[in-house]
Amino acid sequence: MDKLNAYSGNLTQLFLRIAELGGALVLALLAIYLLLGDTAGPYVVSVANNVADFIARVTPAAALALAIILGLLHLIRKSGGDEPQGPKAPAPKKAPGKKEEVMVRPRRLELPRVLPHSDLNAARLPIPPRSHMITG
Repeated sequence: MDKLNAYSGNLTQLFLRIAELGGALVLALLAIYLLLGDTAGPYVVSVANNVADFIARVTPAAALALAIILGLLHLIRKSGGDEPQGPKAPAPKKAPGKKEEVMVRPRRLELPRVLPHSDLNAARLPIPPRSHMITG
């Protein structure tokens, strides 16, 4: 069952990539049509005419619904919701006699502290003002 879920997830990702590539191709052909006009060639002109016919037949309510659906899909994919939610793979078993490697996350850019953390009130010591020199 896990193999089937992985296969369907990979197939879905493939179809999404193909759809994105097709959308990018249509946008590129429209840009060529806008730059060259009717001299762009019969294929580019026919794509531009088909897009214009599609836009003319879509009602404003349908365009709004499509925009909302695409926006929601974008938010879901951006938040990581398109990843398969199946069971996680079990951790690989350690071979007998082999030493386990431990991966350590890199430290942040802060330098290590010489003194441990303490109460913040101790850090708020009064600093006397600078002395004023009177020159005459």
